[in-house]
Amino acid sequence: MRKFLRRFGWVRYCILQHITKVRKEAAMTRWEYRRSMLSLIGQVTITWAGIESMIDALVIWYHPIKGQSEISAQLPVNFGNKMDYVNKMSRDPGFGADGKRDLLALRDEAKRLNVWRKTLLHGVVFHRHFMGTEWEVQIRRFSGATSTTDRYIFDDAAMRDILTKMSDFSHAISPWIARITGLTP
Repeated sequence: MRKFLRRFGWVRYCILQHITKVRKEAAMTRWEYRRSMLSLIGQVTITWAGIESMIDALVIWYHPIKGQSEISAQLPVNFGNKMDYVNKMSRDPGFGADGKRDLLALRDEAKRLNVWRKTLLHGVVFHRHFMGTEWEVQIRRFSGATSTTDRYIFDDAAMRDILTKMSDFSHAISPWIARITGLTP
């Protein structure tokens, strides 16, 4: 049978062309999937930049009022210091009970979401298997003279969930911060 099929080189050529086409389509599908996941990580970055800009606007608005004299002479630069600043802002009786509750809720949710932001943006993200849908993030954690590598495994649904939570948080705080800081009437 093989001898018979060898006579027909064009059959082998057609099979080879078909296999090449199928492999190329599969490679393009895998690349599109990877590109969409990396795009999601980019959207997390942009969404977080908006959240942190709104927190900056809140801190900058409060700083000349009481922050400079009662909290810190300098504006906070890194995220942890901003959250400490917001915590101290919440102790101001001028905010009232609702304002205090809102400031503490903002701080708690921002700190929770910041864990994912730090993991995704400061860790090494890679596709675990070229045919699979799982992704792994490895991040090095330092503690004194030692370090450990933490590994997190997620898929596109988990990534979309993180992005949705960040987006929802951004939409929840933006009108509130705009109203407080006077950016909108």
